[in-house]
Amino acid sequence: MRFYEFADAEAQLGLLRTIIDGTWSAIEKQAEAQKRAEAQRKAYAKLKPRKHRASMGKAVKLPTPKPPSQPSKPKSANPQPKPQLTPQSPIAPQSPIAPQSLSRQDIADNTR
Repeated sequence: MRFYEFADAEAQLGLLRTIIDGTWSAIEKQAEAQKRAEAQRKAYAKLKPRKHRASMGKAVKLPTPKPPSQPSKPKSANPQPKPQLTPQSPIAPQSPIAPQSLSRQDIADNTR
């Protein structure tokens, strides 16, 4: 489908100028609003009282606490020896027991 132009070249240029002018005026308004907001923020920061920081003077040495003294325990003359544990030897593996063949007679004798 083909479109036919309904405006001449001068009308198209006029439309383009209107669009570009509108775009630039919107950008200009936004820039002015940003400048006002930044100036207001700076003015508020000037009025706001600031906290004074401590100067970087000499380092203060804090006294270190002495470790608590432990009362000396009287040592006994003959300390008891600790019993020594002997390691247990591992149990030797045993061979499995072979089943015995029992007769009916042996079973009958054991149940009586």
